[in-house]
Amino acid sequence: MKNEESVEVKDKKGIQDVVLQYFRSIFGSIHPTIDAMEEVLESVDRRVTDAMNEVLMLPFSSKEVIYALKQMHPLKSQDQTPFLDSLISPSQFAFVPGRLITDNVLVAYELNHFLKHKNRGKDGYVSLKLDVNKAYDRVELCFLDRVLGRLGFNERFVSLIMSCVSSVTFSFLLNGEQFGFLHSERGLRQGDPLSPYLFLLCAEAFSGMIRKAESNGFIQGIAVSRAAPLIFHLLFVDDTLIFCKATPEAMLCLKSILDAFQKASGLKINLHKSAMVVNNNVAAELRVELAGILGVSS
Repeated sequence: MKNEESVEVKDKKGIQDVVLQYFRSIFGSIHPTIDAMEEVLESVDRRVTDAMNEVLMLPFSSKEVIYALKQMHPLKSQDQTPFLDSLISPSQFAFVPGRLITDNVLVAYELNHFLKHKNRGKDGYVSLKLDVNKAYDRVELCFLDRVLGRLGFNERFVSLIMSCVSSVTFSFLLNGEQFGFLHSERGLRQGDPLSPYLFLLCAEAFSGMIRKAESNGFIQGIAVSRAAPLIFHLLFVDDTLIFCKATPEAMLCLKSILDAFQKASGLKINLHKSAMVVNNNVAAELRVELAGILGVSS
């Protein structure tokens, strides 16, 4: 085991320090600035109505809590998620009642099939696959708080949610001996029934930025036929597919969006696992230029 200075450590204290150092780097906040978060949140619209908030803030009994706990499945997301389909954009299918993630898979397959066989025409297109590194672990809690508020959730409801996700602490075992104490400043817990839905709501900020860039004419999506809708992006929890015209301007716009979103949310794109595919009528020189702008393989 090596520390941050790449020095091998073998003693007990040294190993404990390396473990604590590693998990602090994951669960310690990067402290995004208010300006960085506001730049991203400008693209998030209010979607929670007063009627929704009234339902969310209805009083509940201990019997209802017990019933809710008993009907939770240990290996599946919960089916009873009212309002979620009206809060999550159509580009996200995971965990949303009434939507199948396989629908997103089929759409992605058709778009990539279109790219593979489009050899004519002056327009070139890009399919960009982005991998989010340790997606749940890196969500900044201050960013989540602001996203929930921006969507229009009642302040008391937001406070209840944040009290659930911000009270997480960790300690560690080394050869059966407990050591260390770490308070999590960011991250959503794996296995927490709230986590999938809170992550989807955070991802709505990214979707909003893509839609805003499209409405301003900075990027253009792909339509597989004249009657087909334009598709700009599809989200698969920790993977994102983006489709647009193959131009340096579009790539620069996407890079700006990704940089801003990473600074605000704490999420980090793994460029080594991300990749770009273009159709055959894109020149090799342009292909290299586009990949270089984003820093991904082509």
